Amino acid sequence: MNKIEKARLLKISLFTLFIITIGYFFYIIFYPFNNISLSTLLYDTGRFSGLVAFVMLSFLIFLGDTARYWDRIIGLDKTIVFNKKFSLVILVFALIHPISFMISSSAIMHYIIPDFTILPLALGIVAFYIFIGVMIASAIYKRISYTIWQYIHISTYLLFFFTLYHAFNWGSDSNDLFVKGIYLLFLIGIAIGIVYRTSYKILQRSNKYTVKNIRWETKDVFTLVLKQKNKLKFKAGQFCFLRLNKDKLYARHPFTISNSPEDDDLEFTIKLEGRFTKIASELKKGEEVILEGPFGTFTLEDNDKDLIFFAGGVGITPFRSIIKNQLNNNDKMNIALLYGC
Repeated sequence: MNKIEKARLLKISLFTLFIITIGYFFYIIFYPFNNISLSTLLYDTGRFSGLVAFVMLSFLIFLGDTARYWDRIIGLDKTIVFNKKFSLVILVFALIHPISFMISSSAIMHYIIPDFTILPLALGIVAFYIFIGVMIASAIYKRISYTIWQYIHISTYLLFFFTLYHAFNWGSDSNDLFVKGIYLLFLIGIAIGIVYRTSYKILQRSNKYTVKNIRWETKDVFTLVLKQKNKLKFKAGQFCFLRLNKDKLYARHPFTISNSPEDDDLEFTIKLEGRFTKIASELKKGEEVILEGPFGTFTLEDNDKDLIFFAGGVGITPFRSIIKNQLNNNDKMNIALLYGC
């Protein structure tokens, strides 16, 4: 089974599991389906949307914690795009949840201002505000400090535990055995995800490379050449996140590896654009950088067809890596490159 087939099977399996779970929620909340008054319908809609939002939010956090695993199957770029779209759907259910209760009970302020004498409800309201904050930060992340954005993003763990406490102690469906199982499953899953993510981050911080030199390709494009003590195992076409020790920058930025896996050094061809790349261009021989990766599925795995590559400017980097790798291995595949500067 190749990577594409694995990805398709995984998507179908997860979608089927999601539909079964949501279907069960719908059944236990809305059954029987006769003689439903408007107030009851609104109340039940609030219950249903709350459960759906919790399941989707928990899965989204787990997906983020285990992004490296999903990268091998789907690709990090596709995972990020999915996360953005998925979070918008969560937002819809998260809004329906309190609004339905507000309308059905006419107690609007009860669901807007947290009353910490009723802790489960108060934490649910706080969790909602945290989620809104994370959504806003994600929408404007290019305009704010990367460090600030990361700290806001980490607050999703608070969001999860507040939501879990709210659901378990306030939700009227928490006595259902299947629902309890869902809560427990995601609690274990998130805990595993946190351990997985933290251990990976710790290991990556020791993944240091030394600057060998900087080679200027044009007036605004340079190649960062790094020495490898322990050779990075990557596939042509993949990328890494680069962190700089210089100025203690916490920010990381993705750059495609522009040379072949067979080469002794590691090269990143970077366009001079913004504060991070300017500091990277000023790195001196012997300085250290930290790499996270490799990531990406833009490789020639499971491919036996001739190819045409289209590239422009610094976008040539993955194709350069792939073509050089093919030449180094004397591969007979026919590749045509159409390149515009």
